[in-house]
Amino acid sequence: MKEIETERLVLRNFRKHDTARLFEYLHEPVASRFLSLALNNMSQTEAEAERRGGGDEHIAICLKESDRLIGDLFAVPEEDTFCVRKDDDGIPIYENTMQYAILHKEWR
Repeated sequence: MKEIETERLVLRNFRKHDTARLFEYLHEPVASRFLSLALNNMSQTEAEAERRGGGDEHIAICLKESDRLIGDLFAVPEEDTFCVRKDDDGIPIYENTMQYAILHKEWR
């Protein structure tokens, strides 16, 4: 994907060097409560970072100044995602299909 920059953040594909930070926020109870992913060690987390970096379904959220990973956005097709309404042309509009996880200390 093409990187997206804001004043404070960069949205980009995952990289191998994101492993430690990915492990850090996925082990926070608030984040892991809502995610169906259990990573028990750095080896599993490194494989997950590499998997996420292989496509655009998972987008790394990084601080612009340091390129430090603070969270991610993800839009993954799921079998239980339903059309909640249709537009004027009858095309389904899907809502709540993008999710995110961000380190609590970075919320502001």
